[in-house]
Amino acid sequence: AGAAPLRDSKNENPSLLFSLKHMFTYLQESVKMAYDPKLFFRSILDWDQRHINLRAQQDVDEFFNLFQSRLEDAIKESPQEKLMDDLFKGETCRVTKSMDPNMEFMTETTESFYTLALDIRNKSSIRDALDLYVTAEKLEGDNAFFCEKYGKKLPATTRFCVRTLPPFLVVNLKRLAYDFQNDRKTKLNGYCSFPTSFSMRPWTREGIAQQEKQSMGDAEERPDEYYQYRLRGVLVHAGEADQGHYYSFIRVNEESGAQKNDRWLEFNDRVVRPFDPRNLEAECFGGLETVSHWDHWRNTNVTHTQERIKSAYMLFYERRLPPTFTTPPRPESEPGAVAAEGQPGGLGKEEAADRESDDGESGTQGWFARLNKLAEAREKELQDKEQEELEELPRELYEEVWSENGEFLRDRELFDKGYFRFLYTINKSFRFEPRSVYEDPREDDHCFNLLRINALFVTETLAHATAAAGAGVEDESQQMKKWVEVLKGQFQCHIPGCKWFLLHFLEKGRILELLLDCDQEPVRICIVDLLVTVLRTLGPFEYDFFRERVAPEAAPAEAAGPREDGRAEGEKAGMVARAVCVRFMDAVFGLLEDSRRFWRRFKQYFLLIRQFVLLGPHERQWALDSGLLAAYNDWFMGRQRPGQPRRVEVMDRYHLPDLTEFVDTVSVVLRGTHPRSLDDTAVKARRPAPKQLSPTIPLPEQAEKDLFDQRFFPIFIEMDYNTGAIEDIVRFAAWEEWDRSHMIMHIVLNEFASASMQKVGLYQRLLDVLLALEDTLQERRVAAALSPSSAGEERGLIGIIHDSQRRSPRNVITHIKYLLSLSAANAAVADFLNRQHTELLWMESFLKSEMDFDVDKLEAAAGDPGAPGGPGTEMQVIPVEGRGGPAGAKDAPGPSDDGEGAPGVAKPGLDKWRKDSTYMAYVAVKKMLGDGKAPAAEGEVEELRKEVARLRLERMKILAYYNMLCPDIPPPTDEDLCKMEVKPTPARAPPVTITIDSEDDTDDVPNPL
Repeated sequence: AGAAPLRDSKNENPSLLFSLKHMFTYLQESVKMAYDPKLFFRSILDWDQRHINLRAQQDVDEFFNLFQSRLEDAIKESPQEKLMDDLFKGETCRVTKSMDPNMEFMTETTESFYTLALDIRNKSSIRDALDLYVTAEKLEGDNAFFCEKYGKKLPATTRFCVRTLPPFLVVNLKRLAYDFQNDRKTKLNGYCSFPTSFSMRPWTREGIAQQEKQSMGDAEERPDEYYQYRLRGVLVHAGEADQGHYYSFIRVNEESGAQKNDRWLEFNDRVVRPFDPRNLEAECFGGLETVSHWDHWRNTNVTHTQERIKSAYMLFYERRLPPTFTTPPRPESEPGAVAAEGQPGGLGKEEAADRESDDGESGTQGWFARLNKLAEAREKELQDKEQEELEELPRELYEEVWSENGEFLRDRELFDKGYFRFLYTINKSFRFEPRSVYEDPREDDHCFNLLRINALFVTETLAHATAAAGAGVEDESQQMKKWVEVLKGQFQCHIPGCKWFLLHFLEKGRILELLLDCDQEPVRICIVDLLVTVLRTLGPFEYDFFRERVAPEAAPAEAAGPREDGRAEGEKAGMVARAVCVRFMDAVFGLLEDSRRFWRRFKQYFLLIRQFVLLGPHERQWALDSGLLAAYNDWFMGRQRPGQPRRVEVMDRYHLPDLTEFVDTVSVVLRGTHPRSLDDTAVKARRPAPKQLSPTIPLPEQAEKDLFDQRFFPIFIEMDYNTGAIEDIVRFAAWEEWDRSHMIMHIVLNEFASASMQKVGLYQRLLDVLLALEDTLQERRVAAALSPSSAGEERGLIGIIHDSQRRSPRNVITHIKYLLSLSAANAAVADFLNRQHTELLWMESFLKSEMDFDVDKLEAAAGDPGAPGGPGTEMQVIPVEGRGGPAGAKDAPGPSDDGEGAPGVAKPGLDKWRKDSTYMAYVAVKKMLGDGKAPAAEGEVEELRKEVARLRLERMKILAYYNMLCPDIPPPTDEDLCKMEVKPTPARAPPVTITIDSEDDTDDVPNPL
């Protein structure tokens, strides 16, 4: 690695050797607590030549093999090209021997290994696993071994064993297995112990030959030290087969003079702490553990056993070396005995000579002289060693590390709590005078000067130091929050300070730095909180000229900037907003495309925009003037722009972005508008929509098209990044607007008609919201959304239920349960369903056929608890798959759970079917049908229309017969016809449209059946 080419550490694909040198240099020289290995992972590609996904769990054994292969490729044709072989390479062999004493033979095949993989299923220790590894297998019968020497199959034994051992033995405990029964990967958490030191001889060729007193060919005899290993490190996996966390326990050597001391450390991400090896069993062996937790029902602590999810995955052993002595030690009792040079407590030759020369001095003075000489010699030795190490380091890397060390130490000093307390005390003792005049700040304003010092301290010192301190540091985050509260109070009473602060942010480019580039969320949250306070305070003073644009020379000079120049997208070149708030938000909005690069942390960026448009109608007007809805549409869809660079993807294979605030911004802008067709009088007379933000402003035609674009809006809903905001958009969009209501119903019903129904829960909630709107269109929406045909154009939910009967009966049950649950919560839906007598009869029959038990027999045995009108038939909210609700659990109480349906009878085994959700739906349908007879509302509109159509047809037939048979006899009157006995139409008549052609009515009368 000494010849590794030096490259810039910011290179996209640095060499593996350089990244290793970079990492080890930092580990040796850096004063930071941890090293970020991003550069190392950029330098190593997987087997498909792709960068490794650091957010997906990798198998550590596969990664070790990949790293070893890549390192071997990197050091080829160098003096160190055999480095990995010299350290980790061993050999196994497969020995096959004849079982026939008359036909003896032995064959051997050799294979290299870098990790020794052991099957530990049902093995209590790695010794048992090694025994299994070398167990001989008999080859007999059809499986006999074909011997080329004798030209036929012969019975034989075959076994694996270790031929050669490496200096560092890496053992892979095969804890990952495949569960063929459940078709998934699983992790073996069983108990498997391992020693801290042991001999590998029993599992080598020569060891097996010695145990069985047999010949193993040319097995080489080696000294015992060759087989002796001691544990150097343990790699632990905590978690499951598909997800978890790796960390290590490592034995480190520390030299103290001539003495070596071993101690164990835990390396767990940023945490490095001492580890007691006596805890290896609890931390690494796996198996069962006893845990205790508080049981609220029993009001006591409960203990039980469970599998440990943390266990050793790889073991690293190093060969023990025999102790060496430079000089044989003399017995302590021998006069003049001195510890050998290089031994613990011993002295070198010069030190021993000095000691002899000092014998004549007084005891204390002589010892002090000798100790001083020893200290000086030790200091010189350390300086020489440090100089040798520095000479081996590349100068560029050494300077890079210490440059970062300097920044880190400076930040640590700046973040001194005493310094912070000093500044905080000054602010507490200072009398801050309010200044509520819209003007530029004055240099002689002492309150402004203090405010400016505080603002610069928070945004340039404290924010930077908090970010540098890293995640999880509570003190730093709390310090930042405390200072932001101080600044907020000062800005709220100083208008010139607010104006200066926003212009300063523009001038220095702080928006991108602190809202997107900063990787610490607590800092971004505090900055947004501070900016919103400033915008809220300054905005009302600028409302009179909020929409005005002026030439740059008319605006303050501080507004100039390379990117954040205060121009919204689409503005004329050279024109900027007169209002500082608008100029600032134009700069924020101008970074919309840049935000894609920071998609893992852009939540606070969109939060700032959302909080701004929530301030009032002037801010929402800015959003509409800036084309925010069109820009959000384009940003969300991510369409490639012709002639522009490829747009950054805002997701990866494993993670979606957090667009909660993005979606809520769209909701806020929409809820602050009204249809452009309404004048001021109509707006005032109009009933406010749910969650309307008043006062409202007209929604421009183009903005409406951008939001309800057929390519954008369905996907915007389906992705469901913010369910609450999506529901608010649906409520507001459909309020007193039939076209929008119909469009949303079309999207929802299409998903209901989908066989997969992957997000049916979302669309059930949206239909709940849509049908619960109590405006003048509610009945029309209910009829369109639920009827077999929606206003004669498309199917409603009942029509979808009928269509799904053949394709997916399970979906039918889900839809029926949802429909009944909806009727229990929505009076308009219940009223509509009560008129659908034929459909309810069909639902009752279908649900009864889908239950896997005899309902009639069980109800009779239980005293018919579900009979309509009887006990236990109150309307239930049916549990619906994929949907939450008060009865969403599987154990939701069913009809007559208390057994009161049959007084004095308590039948065992009835609770299960009573709680069955399909049975609950069946009982609810029976309740709606009454006693199963014709509906009480026989005179309702639908039934009357059917009856009128039938009577008109009969009237036409009778009149035709009279005219044909008795042309001279006057036809009967309508009164005579009503006295005739007419048979009723069958309840399950096929769908047909009847057309009446008569003088008094020429309407088409559709038959709802």
